[in-house]
Amino acid sequence: RLTSSPHFCCSPVKGLIMMAMSSPPGHTERSWLGGAAGAAPLGHTTFSWAGCTLAARRQAQGMNKMGAIIGRRGQGADALRLYFAATAADPGCALAWINAARAMDAAGRWPAARRCFELAYLVSPANVDVLAEFGAALVRRGLDCSLAVHLLSVAVALDSSASEAFCNLGTALRRAGQPEWAIALARRQLDPTGTILGPPTRCCATAKSAKREAAVLSGAPLPQTVVCIKWGTKYGPEYVNRLYAGVVRNLSAPFDFLCFTDDPTDIAPGIDVQPFPQGTYEGWWSKASVLFADNCRQCRSGRIMYIDLDTVICGSLDDLARYQGAFAILSTDDFDATEGRRGGFNSSVMLFDRDHAPLRHVLRSISRIGIDTVRSFVHRLDFWLEMTIAHADLLQDLFPGQLVDYSSH
Repeated sequence: RLTSSPHFCCSPVKGLIMMAMSSPPGHTERSWLGGAAGAAPLGHTTFSWAGCTLAARRQAQGMNKMGAIIGRRGQGADALRLYFAATAADPGCALAWINAARAMDAAGRWPAARRCFELAYLVSPANVDVLAEFGAALVRRGLDCSLAVHLLSVAVALDSSASEAFCNLGTALRRAGQPEWAIALARRQLDPTGTILGPPTRCCATAKSAKREAAVLSGAPLPQTVVCIKWGTKYGPEYVNRLYAGVVRNLSAPFDFLCFTDDPTDIAPGIDVQPFPQGTYEGWWSKASVLFADNCRQCRSGRIMYIDLDTVICGSLDDLARYQGAFAILSTDDFDATEGRRGGFNSSVMLFDRDHAPLRHVLRSISRIGIDTVRSFVHRLDFWLEMTIAHADLLQDLFPGQLVDYSSH
C-alpha cells in the first residue's frame, strides 16, 4: 500500500498520476533544493509502499520495456500510456516515471515532465539514472541550476564513472556561477596526481587596463592568417565562402585565409583549402587538433585569427588585427542568450600568436589523457580551454561593442 503526503486523498496510484499531470497544492517550479544522497527534497514526503507483488513488478517492467520499444518507433502517445500503466502496477518503478518524463519532455510538456522526474526521485532518491536524467533535463532547459547541481553531484558521488552526469555537472556549475568548482572537479577526475595538467588553473581574464590595452594593441593592423574549420555537413560551403567574402571586404591588412575541411567541394577560389591532419579529433574538438598543433607553421603570418563559420562579419576587422598579445578569446558574459553562464570562455573567435608555447599544452594534455576520456568528462572544447589556459585577454574588453551575440541583439 502506498502512503504519501496529505495532498493525495484519492487512491495512491491515481494520486501519483494526477501529480504527474498537474501541480499539487503549494507546489512551485523551484520547490526543492539540496539534501544528502538518498534524502527526499525539502518540503516533500518520501513515498513508501508495501504489498507490491513480484508479479506486479514484473508486469510493470514488461510494460515499461514495451513502452520504450514503441516509443522508439514514434508512437509517443501509446508509449506514454504504457509507462503510466507500469507505474500503476508498480508505483516504485522509477524507470517508468523517467521514461514518462522523457516522453512528455519530447512532446513539449515540460511541467508534466518535471512532475514525473520528481516522482522518479521520490520513489528512488539514490538511483543514479534518475538523478542523472533529471539533472540533465534541467541543464538542457537552463532551469534551476542549484537543483541541477545537487542532483548531478549526488549522481557522481554515487557513481564516479557516470561520465554524462559529470559533463552535465560541469555545465550546471558554470551556469550557477561556480566555474572554478567545475574546473577543479574535472581536473581531479582526469588528472588526480596533477602530473599532466600541471598546477591548477583558474579560468580568468587578464586584468583590463589602459596599460594592458596599449601593450597588446599595435598601431596598425598586423598581417593575419584567418582560419576556419568545416567539419561534417552541418555547415555547407556557402558558409565558408560568405565568411571569406566578409574578411576580404573588412580586413585591410595582408592575410591568408585557410579552411581546414573534410570536403572541399564548392569552396571558392582564393581560399587555401587544407585537409584535416591525420588523427584530427571529431566535432568541435577538431579545433584543438588544427589550432594548437603545428598545422599553421607554413602560414605567412604567425598571427592567427580564428573565426567560427556561423559568425557574421558586419564591420571592419582591422581593430582585431591590431592585437599582438599571446591569446584572446570571447567571454561568455555577453553571450547569455546562447551560453547561460558567466566567467567562462567562448571559442567562436580567437586571436593568438602561433608560436606562443603554452598553447601547445592544450593539445598535448588531451593526447596524454586520451581524447575519449577527455570527451567523456568534459562537455566541450571551451571548457577544456578554461582548464588549460590560466589567463586570456577578453575580446569584449579590448574591443567593446564590436563583438556581440546576435541571439540577443
